This record gives sequence, structure tokens and C-alpha cells, in this order.
Amino acid sequence: MKKQKGRKALILMSDGDDSGSKTTMRGAISSAQRSDSLIYAVFFKGETGNFRGGGGGRRGGAGYPQEDRPDGKKVMEQLSTETGGAMIAVTGKTHVDQALTQIGEELRSQYSLGYSSDSKSTDTEFRKIALVSTKPGLTIQTREGYWSDGE
Repeated sequence: MKKQKGRKALILMSDGDDSGSKTTMRGAISSAQRSDSLIYAVFFKGETGNFRGGGGGRRGGAGYPQEDRPDGKKVMEQLSTETGGAMIAVTGKTHVDQALTQIGEELRSQYSLGYSSDSKSTDTEFRKIALVSTKPGLTIQTREGYWSDGE
């Protein structure tokens, strides 16, 4: 997504249970952050257990990174939070079409702020930033920082 122009958002529909990734979660988050992409996670968790969609992928396979993940919901929350997106849980009461409508409305009502660092560092590193408001009642949804590109 790094080569794509303009605002970028990825909608990830999953139960958060990883059964064959070729990268770590930290690597996926870093890639999304570096390409300035928001991840919106639609989390499936029904009354009878995790959502199991079609597809597949390898289970376990040699050479694929395995991470100790507490549960699917926490994984989806971390992916969305650290990239500036949001997670929506889909249950019997909230349907996929409602989740997608909510994501669309949120994307249409966002503002984008720019930031230029005065740091002279030539290292590529993750820099933490925080955005706060003095006006009560505002919702601020941001990433935790950005990757410098060796200014």
C-alpha cells in the first residue's frame, strides 16, 4: 500500500486466530504504519466460538513465525489501535453490513493532521507522538507515532 497515493484504509475481517502467517504481528503493524495505512478490524466472535471463514493457509508450517497471542479480540484491537483505525465486533446483534457502514461513516468524518519533525536524525526509527485536546467531548483517534525515514 506504500505506493498508493492518498488516504489508505484496510478492512480486515477475521476472528483474530492466526493459523499460518508468514510474518509476525509486529511486522504487519510496522508495514501498515510505514505505508500510512489505517486498519479497521471487523472481529467475528459468535456464541458458539470463533468465526471460521473459507480459505485456509498452512497450519503451523516450518519457518513461519509463531507468536503467543492471548486471544483473537486482543489481536484485532492491537492491529487497529496501533495503526489509527478501529475494531468493531460482529455478533448476532451487529451485522457485517452495519460494521461496514460504521467504518464508512467514520472515514468520511475524519480530519488529517500533518506533522514535521525538526529532528536531524538520519536513523529510521519509530517516533512516538501524542495528540490531546483541551475541548471536552471530542474523540481523538490516532496512531501512537510514525516511522521516520532518515531525514
